[in-house]
Amino acid sequence: MPSAELQISAYARQHRSAVQELLFHSPWLHSTIEWQPIDQWLDAGRGAVFLAWQAQQLLGVLGLSRSCEGHSWLRLLCVHGDSEVQHIAAVLWAHASAHYQPKQLVSVRALMLMDWLGDMLPDLGFAYVGDIITLACDGCRMPAASSHPVHSVPVGFGDSALLAAIDQRAFPPPWRVEGRDLQQALRYAASARIALVEELPCAYHISLQQEQGMHLARLAVLPAYRRRGLARGLLRELLARVKAGGKPMITVNTQADNIPALRLYESCGFQATGESLAWWRSALV
Repeated sequence: MPSAELQISAYARQHRSAVQELLFHSPWLHSTIEWQPIDQWLDAGRGAVFLAWQAQQLLGVLGLSRSCEGHSWLRLLCVHGDSEVQHIAAVLWAHASAHYQPKQLVSVRALMLMDWLGDMLPDLGFAYVGDIITLACDGCRMPAASSHPVHSVPVGFGDSALLAAIDQRAFPPPWRVEGRDLQQALRYAASARIALVEELPCAYHISLQQEQGMHLARLAVLPAYRRRGLARGLLRELLARVKAGGKPMITVNTQADNIPALRLYESCGFQATGESLAWWRSALV
């Protein structure tokens, strides 16, 4: 499709059909929207989403997550298969970047799921930062019990605000999860528990069912209560559950340079699978 001036607009609900059509047919689709369908995320207004039009035809869509203390994620990028992919992505990115006031958005991160995105990100001002790796445990080796017994209770669907309060203190801004997203995760959770210390919620995990067992989607511990065996205790409970269910495999993702997390998982029998995803960052300020 030849170059021509593009019109950029913000996403609105009346654009749903056009966006769905583009997402269905385009080979150029990147999405890291978790725990819900793309159209639900769009309609919920959970971020800033921009559309590129030419002669009333939708040629591209770009969506950023809601800013968390100045940091955001590239959650959605899709470009029409017959169009100038690089050009449309660049125009959408320039508009999205200019949408925010100075210092309102400090950086945007992107997780590279598709090779074509890695070819494009440098031209958009992104730089490679590191890798997210996958570890797996077959549940055959139960980790040693903590010297301090861990008391945990099931997470209720209405506990998402409680989990968010732990999450906000456990992770730096780019890696935090909002209460609404955690609530959505609980809809799909096969296992979710909160660890208590003297009745104070101090740690939690959310795990999702997968074909061979479970995926540990979230594990968070309040900084003041780390090194007390809470994470290990929650992992022991999860390992016991999946082993009893006959599908003992558990997988988890973490940053390749997150040494404390790697030590914890490896001590519980997890091993790197060799699978990894690169993550990139664009500094806007």
